[in-house]
Amino acid sequence: MTKPMRVLFLISGLRTPASRFRVLQYVPALEQLGIRCVVSPARPAKYESYRWLGWRLSQSLRRWLRWLDVIAVRLRRYDVVFIERELFDDATYDLELRLIEGARASALDVDDAIHLRYPEKFAAVAKGVTTVLAGNSLLEEAARAYNSNVVLLPTVVDTDRYRAIKQTKPTSDVPVVGWTGTSSNLVYLQELSDVFRRVAADRPFTMQVIVNDSREARELDLGVPTTIIPWNEVTELTGLADMDVGLMPLPDDPWCRHKCGLKLLQYLAAEIPAIASPVGVNAEIIEPGVNGLLARDAEEWDQSLRMMLADAELRRRMGVAGRQKVEAQYSVRATVPRLAAALREAEKREGGTRRGGRG
Repeated sequence: MTKPMRVLFLISGLRTPASRFRVLQYVPALEQLGIRCVVSPARPAKYESYRWLGWRLSQSLRRWLRWLDVIAVRLRRYDVVFIERELFDDATYDLELRLIEGARASALDVDDAIHLRYPEKFAAVAKGVTTVLAGNSLLEEAARAYNSNVVLLPTVVDTDRYRAIKQTKPTSDVPVVGWTGTSSNLVYLQELSDVFRRVAADRPFTMQVIVNDSREARELDLGVPTTIIPWNEVTELTGLADMDVGLMPLPDDPWCRHKCGLKLLQYLAAEIPAIASPVGVNAEIIEPGVNGLLARDAEEWDQSLRMMLADAELRRRMGVAGRQKVEAQYSVRATVPRLAAALREAEKREGGTRRGGRG
């Protein structure tokens, strides 16, 4: 009987978006394909701390606990060690290199522009691993400067979790426009407040914001009645149920161009048409007039929002088309074969091929 492949996934945390959407949602499907998955989350989660320990000591604890993973890699001989994004949100990369050196094969998963924040770190780790998994074509291009074995693996959603959301939406004469995300990105929504005021003066609507830090969100002044929903794994889904239109405004800057469009995929998976800035993969996910609209400036945001609010049938058609696109191109079911193949290929490249196959 063939020994099952063993993969150690080193992730940022059990609730961290990158961990959940780039790793954890894949685990059951990978197990069904014969890949044994061992998940080791950062403790505390990468961007968090233990209140009783304080920030500085929490960071030290996280680093020391990662040394246990280094020892485990050397003792247990996992077939592949998978590093989700980075171990620590800083410029250090000594532990990443220790893991790579001790692993039979290794993979680096990138879903954000860490090469812009920590270029030396990204270069060293991307060059050292067997395989790089890139969330979009711009990240793929950045990784190919250091490694010839790069696989494009878009961020996706488990469409089964979103299947029944729109069936629960109550009917209302006042449409609900929504946004979901982390509090650090609320500034992009706030910048549209003047647009919201103008549109609402002619065509009333309400806003719904699902956010991880509801205290910061309560300071928002969007110019229209706004409901704040604190994020958790339940409200992440139920909060979408009331939305008629989803928004993803972004500035056209280097950092945002490398984003992977997660909130758009969540809207479309729930049959919610979206309006988005044509930045990075947003312009690939949204087909204007088919599953949503793209808006470059305040005037286009104004026009797009008015168009969506005026036509419930248009919203319905776009929502259905959006769901179909996500199922075909941006779902776990559609992409898990690609991830499994990338891990198996990394396993085959272990040893001399790994060390000689970098770009």
